[in-house]
Amino acid sequence: EMELKKRRQQQYVLAGVIAIVLLIAFLLFNRYRIKQKANKKLTDAYNKLKDLENFKESTIGMIVHDLKNPLNSIIGLTGLKNITRESVAAVNQSGKQMLNMVSNMLDVQKFEDTSVKFSPDNHHLASLFQNAVNQVDILAIQKGVTVQNLINNDFYANCDNELIGRVIVNILTNGIKYTPSGGKI
Repeated sequence: EMELKKRRQQQYVLAGVIAIVLLIAFLLFNRYRIKQKANKKLTDAYNKLKDLENFKESTIGMIVHDLKNPLNSIIGLTGLKNITRESVAAVNQSGKQMLNMVSNMLDVQKFEDTSVKFSPDNHHLASLFQNAVNQVDILAIQKGVTVQNLINNDFYANCDNELIGRVIVNILTNGIKYTPSGGKI
């Protein structure tokens, strides 16, 4: 009987040790899974940050590259001996283009800091486009491209006037840049 009690006691101890080992193994496996999930989240976040950094670098590089054209126009036009009304207007237009590009670079920085403030409101769409057309008009004339605003006067858009205006100017500037002389936008 004593031996039977001793044997049962050993069996209980063995069962307890096995239970503790299984519990420890389960806890370790669970901890491993949690760390694995956390590592995946960190890897995903890191990859997103790398993508954003690449986007920022390419955007800033493109804008800085595009700043050369208005700067060359300003330098060339201010070096003329006879400054005409048209050359002053072209300098003004080039300055506006440069301001637009610098504003775009600042917007990239604001997006990075998540401090961009959108101020959506109802805006007359034809007016938004006409303001953009007016900003690129001299560039279009210099290139020999016609830009027409065919937007119906009845349309309105709920948008941020300043941001969408710069987007439209950018699109029109690229349109002028890649449209052959005599073309229409």
